[in-house]
Amino acid sequence: LYRCASLRVRSAPGESERDFRVRLQQEAREQRDARVAALREKFAPRVQALQVKLREATDRMAKEQGEASADKLQTAVAMGSAIFGALFSKRKLSSTTISRMGTAARGASRAQKSAGDVARAEESREQLAARLAALEQELEAEVETLGAGFDAQQEPLETVAVKPKAGAVHVHAVGLAWMPWRETAEGRAPAWSA
Repeated sequence: LYRCASLRVRSAPGESERDFRVRLQQEAREQRDARVAALREKFAPRVQALQVKLREATDRMAKEQGEASADKLQTAVAMGSAIFGALFSKRKLSSTTISRMGTAARGASRAQKSAGDVARAEESREQLAARLAALEQELEAEVETLGAGFDAQQEPLETVAVKPKAGAVHVHAVGLAWMPWRETAEGRAPAWSA
C-alpha cells in the first residue's frame, strides 16, 4: 500500500499509484476547503463587528453632514437678515440689529463646530474602513497560505507492507486428497507415473 504522511491517507488494496495521487489531490482540496471554512468562521465575528461599526460611523457621518448643512443655511439666513436689516432699516445700528449680528456670529461658530464634527466622523469612518480592509487582507493571505502548500504529484509516498493477520484470514473450502504410491527400483513414486 502507499501512504501519504502529510495527509495521513493510505491507498486502498489494489489501487495504483496514479489513482492514489488523484485521490490525494481531491483529499487535499477537501482538507484545504475545510480549513478555509474554519478560518473564515474564526474571522467572521471580527469582520461582522467592524462592518456594524462602519455602518454606524457612516450613519453618524451622514447625520453630522445634515446638521452641518442646516447650521450653515441657518447662519447664512441670520447673517443675511442682519445685514439686510442694517442696510435698509431706518435706524442703522439699533440694539435689534446688533442682537441679530450676535446671533448670526453664534450661528457661524455652531456651523464651524458642525464642520469639525463632520470631519471627525469622516475620519472615524475611514479608520474603520482601513481596519476592515486590513482584516480582510489578513484573512485572504492566510487562505492563500493554506492553498499553496500541497502538490499530489510531487508528494513523496511511503510504501507500506501489509502483513496478514491470523484473524483476517478466511478459509472458504477445505479438501482432502489421497494419492497412491507404488514402490519402484528408484524409490517411491506416484501410482499414475510411468
